[in-house]
Amino acid sequence: KGNLGLLLKILKSDVFWYYIQKTSKEYKSNFRAVAKNFIENFSIPNFTDEEKKFIINKNQEEVNKFLIKKYGINKILNIFLFGGKNEHR
Repeated sequence: KGNLGLLLKILKSDVFWYYIQKTSKEYKSNFRAVAKNFIENFSIPNFTDEEKKFIINKNQEEVNKFLIKKYGINKILNIFLFGGKNEHR
């Protein structure tokens, strides 16, 4: 599971999909290009061993909350996900 499990959780996160929506080209029906040139600049922070275990072992909702705080984008993502009307989860 290790590093691949960690990467999978990050790629499924609200943070990653927010980044994709802001950087990739939109096609019909809100389809997004997820090609190398759109994701190569997405940064993944250095995680402690404890943080890695947390990400791998927790459900996606908990991982989303953690990553939003880790990336420091709570208010930005709240507006993106909820139009600024609600607190993020």
